[in-house]
Amino acid sequence: MLAICLLAALGQTPQDSARSTSAVDELVKRLDSLERRNIQLEQQVSDLQSESGERWLTEERASEIRTIVADVVADADSRMSLQSDAMTAGWNDGFFLASPDGRFLLKLGGMLQTRFIYSYIPNDGRSGTNLFLDSDKNVSGFDLGQSELWFSGHVFSPDVTFGSRIQVANTNSVYLLDQNANVSGGSSSGALQVLEAWVRLALDDAWSIRAGQFRMAYSREFLVQEQYYTAVDRSVIDYHLGMGFTQGVELEYADAESRFRCSINDGAQDFTGGGLVSFAGGLDPLGKPWNYDGGALSFAARYEVKPWGGWDQFKSFTSPIGDESGLLLGVGAHWQQAQPYLYPNVDPPTDGLNYNTWMAVTVDATYMMGGASLFGSFYYNSIDSETAILNNSIGLSSDPTADLGTVGMYGAVVQGAYYFDTDVEGFARFEWGNYTVGQVPSAPAQWGQVLTPSNWLGIVTVGANWYIDGQDAKITTDLGYALTNVDPVWQTYPAGWRASGMNEFVFRTKFQLMF
Repeated sequence: MLAICLLAALGQTPQDSARSTSAVDELVKRLDSLERRNIQLEQQVSDLQSESGERWLTEERASEIRTIVADVVADADSRMSLQSDAMTAGWNDGFFLASPDGRFLLKLGGMLQTRFIYSYIPNDGRSGTNLFLDSDKNVSGFDLGQSELWFSGHVFSPDVTFGSRIQVANTNSVYLLDQNANVSGGSSSGALQVLEAWVRLALDDAWSIRAGQFRMAYSREFLVQEQYYTAVDRSVIDYHLGMGFTQGVELEYADAESRFRCSINDGAQDFTGGGLVSFAGGLDPLGKPWNYDGGALSFAARYEVKPWGGWDQFKSFTSPIGDESGLLLGVGAHWQQAQPYLYPNVDPPTDGLNYNTWMAVTVDATYMMGGASLFGSFYYNSIDSETAILNNSIGLSSDPTADLGTVGMYGAVVQGAYYFDTDVEGFARFEWGNYTVGQVPSAPAQWGQVLTPSNWLGIVTVGANWYIDGQDAKITTDLGYALTNVDPVWQTYPAGWRASGMNEFVFRTKFQLMF
């Protein structure tokens, strides 16, 4: 009753008091909730401050590391300087030195080849009294093959390029030492020989001009460089009819689909008669001085068209698995007129000697199939051989020259290759050759022994390549068999073939390291 009276005195009813108590409780709860949220916010702020501090420390470390790296690079650049000018050096498919502005570049490279060749001729080789046929049944040995040093690059700008190839040559004499001697009269292996030395000026994106000593733009097989051969060596046919190196000036046009090269030069290497007889005069343009008295007037040209594929893939005859397909068609022509060179005179007299006129043409096709390849070529030579030379010192009582009339030489090569694996390639090659002579002199008798009987040449070669590291390191092995006699005209000692009767075998193996 007292409480009621007090409430009445205060002007509140019991219901009003209950509501007031409930409001206080609600306010206390809200205060508790706000306090908990404040604690959470304080924890989040503390976490963010900690992360910011760590990030600042990380950025500071990164800045210090960048400064150290910059100092190291600057020191390396200063150590690489040459005469106060920075230069670059290294390896890019070969060693190189280059100026930083790109005006000068020198590339260094080469290859080492070690070969083993075994030649077998049944029936002791020589038949009858023909002294030009080899008398040894078994001949074998090692040699250096094509071991070369290469220099190339550009000077002043990429438009002025140069190239040079120096070979450690296996030099075999072609002279008979005595009546019973073999044609191969010895070796001076190790002699250095300059194969190429030229400079090229680009006139625009398509036209260029080159001067010096270079491969004559004629046969495709010879234009493929030695390190890219499919077999251990190129064919006997191309050795005799492929023209070789020359000195002169060459004009070239090249675009994405075709290429044309023509040159005025000092003539081809006359190996048409295998070194025993020089149908075209025996002119050797390698290192020949300008004042040679029997100089040649010579022209050569080659045209190639590429319906599909890339130019780089036709540097060789092989088409690895995965490569794109390609087709290359080519035709070459050569004309030369020269007086003969009488071996072994250093400065031979040429007065009164007639000129020999040499005309030749070749056609070829190369088909790449990405894992397989095919190649075929045909050669035709017509030589007005008024002053042919017999390179022989046996029993010649007079000048070793003769008028052979018109000499015709023919040859063909067919080659195929197939990859059995990414690193193993098998190949097969067939060679055919023949020649005709307008007239054979009756004296001295050696002319008849060299030029008759005139048999067609047939050689079959099979083998395989093991690409240890592509073309840079590989082993090539092949076996050749002569279906016919290898006449003295067709002897080719650099490739392992000797003048003999039929059934001659030649086994060859080669290790190549290119750098």
